Amino acid sequence: MNQPSMATLSSGKITLRDARRGTTRDVELEPFEMAVHPLHDRSTGRPLTPLTWFETINLCNELSNAEELQPAYTRAGDGRSVTWNTSADGYRLPTEAEWEYACRAGTTSPAYGPLEDIAWTGLDHLEGPQPVVRSENP
Repeated sequence: MNQPSMATLSSGKITLRDARRGTTRDVELEPFEMAVHPLHDRSTGRPLTPLTWFETINLCNELSNAEELQPAYTRAGDGRSVTWNTSADGYRLPTEAEWEYACRAGTTSPAYGPLEDIAWTGLDHLEGPQPVVRSENP
């Protein structure tokens, strides 16, 4: 299994907004690592789908085991209950705050450009996931 290339993001503060509730909260972040390249299907160049949350945490644990790191997740006997070991050094999914912090790419805005330029949405009338790109939508 190929190990992902990782980037270290510095500590910081982010304000998370819940539009449904009309609330905000500030979150202080410690430095963390995140994969540089999203997982994708080599034959199509599109994001790897469909993966359930459970399949994704299993993948995190497999990557951890391959590098002899302590897996971050433990699944209970029922297969549905999951415990996150916050002190584990293995691969894990980012928290909501870490994800937003990384997506904002050093800005304080919830978006770094007009949505139609930086993301595919239902308004594009495309079928399924689109190839991973690192520039504005064509």
